[in-house]
Amino acid sequence: MKNHSILFVYIMLVCSLILLIFGGSQIYRKLKVENSGIQTEGVITEYLSKTKSSQAIFGSKKLVYSPSFSFVTKDNFKFTLNNGNYQDFKPYEIGESVLLKYDIDEPKNVYIDNQYLWKFTSLLITIASILFVVSIYELRTRINN
Repeated sequence: MKNHSILFVYIMLVCSLILLIFGGSQIYRKLKVENSGIQTEGVITEYLSKTKSSQAIFGSKKLVYSPSFSFVTKDNFKFTLNNGNYQDFKPYEIGESVLLKYDIDEPKNVYIDNQYLWKFTSLLITIASILFVVSIYELRTRINN
């Protein structure tokens, strides 16, 4: 039984490290765009939708939406991209202009200028950090016993 519990601690440690690396890379990309990116205007072109199961007991499903947008870089290259962030509502109208920031070296690394990514990444890093600290504590406790 003791081997199973220490295995769980190792799995928790590895998962927390993966989440920390992923969250850190997201923060790095966002900070790079924030600090050296170019701000431009984009236009919402469409919404991608998919069905998502809700957490309800009866397994109801609902549609979630992710905006696609197009923009032109300072070098006159046109991009149409989808940000992949699905929500249960459509925050913009099709045809609506939005502020974007894109990485000059990698224009596909673009963000609609809002706080959603910061909230998600902050939550991810917080959860991963808590998991990491708890797993290190548990690992030390189990090894010392």
